[in-house]
Amino acid sequence: MPREADIDALVRGCVTEAHVAPVGVAAWARVGDGRVFWGGEGAERDSAFDLASVTKTCVAVTAAGLARSGGLSLDRPAQHYLPGLAGTRGGSAPLRLLLAHRSGLRAHEQLYRDSWAGRPVSRHHALRRAAEAHGQHSGALYSDLGYIIAGACLEAAAKTPLDLLIEEVLARPHKLWIGSARRLRAEGMRLFVPTEIQPARGGLLLGVVHDDNAWALSGLGCSGHAGLFGTLEALVRFGLLLTAGARGSGPFEPLVRDLLAENGQGLGMGLMFASGPDSQAGQLRGPRVFGHLGFTGTSLWCDPDRGVATALLTNRVYPRRNPRPTVPGIASARRAVHDQLWALSDRAAS
Repeated sequence: MPREADIDALVRGCVTEAHVAPVGVAAWARVGDGRVFWGGEGAERDSAFDLASVTKTCVAVTAAGLARSGGLSLDRPAQHYLPGLAGTRGGSAPLRLLLAHRSGLRAHEQLYRDSWAGRPVSRHHALRRAAEAHGQHSGALYSDLGYIIAGACLEAAAKTPLDLLIEEVLARPHKLWIGSARRLRAEGMRLFVPTEIQPARGGLLLGVVHDDNAWALSGLGCSGHAGLFGTLEALVRFGLLLTAGARGSGPFEPLVRDLLAENGQGLGMGLMFASGPDSQAGQLRGPRVFGHLGFTGTSLWCDPDRGVATALLTNRVYPRRNPRPTVPGIASARRAVHDQLWALSDRAAS
């Protein structure tokens, strides 16, 4: 995994010295080439970052894999797997639509509030509340709530905790350091990058999920919308599997075909599609780029036409999640970093 001085300088200029985040690493790699070119500041290549909503891509791939093996049906409603959701908007939505952000559920609800008050969170009541939180939007609407329900459906169908399921279907077969805090700790991971200082949760969040709903519902495990950690190399190699699949090759080819088929208004099954001049994939992206963003300051983009995957991992929520208005945002940092990663990959290919 060669370290590149150009990427070191890129991350310093766009992330750490720009006060977007105190820690950042970035990398690119090409399908068919075993090398991952990386650089950064404040972390090692094998440090584990909270992937935040990039978890959704891993969950969608796991769901597609289970569906291909007959472990579940993407076309059955959530209430088939979770009978306690019968009679709700989310319960009547097919798993496919929950994963594609087309269930009609709202983006977010504060399901964790009881935990902040020192009271236990009822998982059943939280899932029911999520399933009842529908909005007025008729098209695609990005929804953590849909993924919380989808993750619970996967657990019910497989009778296995979600983090173990992702390990069995995705991480272990492909030798990826991606998993929940408890799974990575069990495998010997000690280099976790801190996220926020959150007094309501006891102070510094280190080696525990940043997302409050995921913490309240799954603790050191994983929820459908957040809860996975990963190293830079693991995330880029995951991206290469997705990129190769979109090019019609590799073990992910049928799974990526399923994910890409659900493309509506810039959202798919576990995927975001880059479009417009303000895309956080950068202006040098290819026309078919797809990937995902994470609230903690993570991003993964895959370009099937180049055959290249790029990733940026930061802890932009440290020490608090709401930066000062004068601090450059993570969105502009992502655009700049990914643009230069595309440029570096093009230069290497010429």
